Amino acid sequence: MPDYFIGPLLAIAATTEAIMMFAWRRFGGRITARNMILAACVASLIRFTVMAFDPPVGLLFAVQTLHAISFGVGYFGVVHFIANWTSESNAAEAQGFANTLQQGASVLALTVFGWLVVQFGTAAYFASSVVAVLGVICVLVSLRLRPPKDAY
Repeated sequence: MPDYFIGPLLAIAATTEAIMMFAWRRFGGRITARNMILAACVASLIRFTVMAFDPPVGLLFAVQTLHAISFGVGYFGVVHFIANWTSESNAAEAQGFANTLQQGASVLALTVFGWLVVQFGTAAYFASSVVAVLGVICVLVSLRLRPPKDAY
C-alpha cells in the first residue's frame, strides 16, 4: 500500500468515530455497558483479523470505519460500566484510574505491536485479534457472573 493512503485511512477512522459520538444520544441509552464493550471487542476482532490478511486499500477503508465501534463505543462502555458499578463517592477517581490504565496499556500495546510488525509484517494484527478474543471472553464471563443491573 502506498504511504499516501495512511492519512486518509486515519481520517476515515476519526470521521466515523466523530459521527458515532454525535449520533450516540439517539441510541446509546438502550445498550448496557458490557454489551458496548462486547460490541467493541467484536468490531476489533473483525477489523484486525481483516487487516492481518493485508487486504486491498478499498477494504481497508471499510474496516477502518469499525474504529467508531472498536474505540468509540468501547470508550463509552467503560465510562458507563464504571458509572454503574462504583459509588458516587469515588466515581471520579475510578474514571481517572481507568483512563490512566488505558493510556499505559496503549503505550505497552504500541511498543509490542511495533516489534511484532517488524517481525511479522501485517500478520502482527493477529495479536490484536487475540486480544479482542480475550476481551470477548472476559465480557461474557462477567455477564455470566453478574448480569446487568437492569436485569435484576
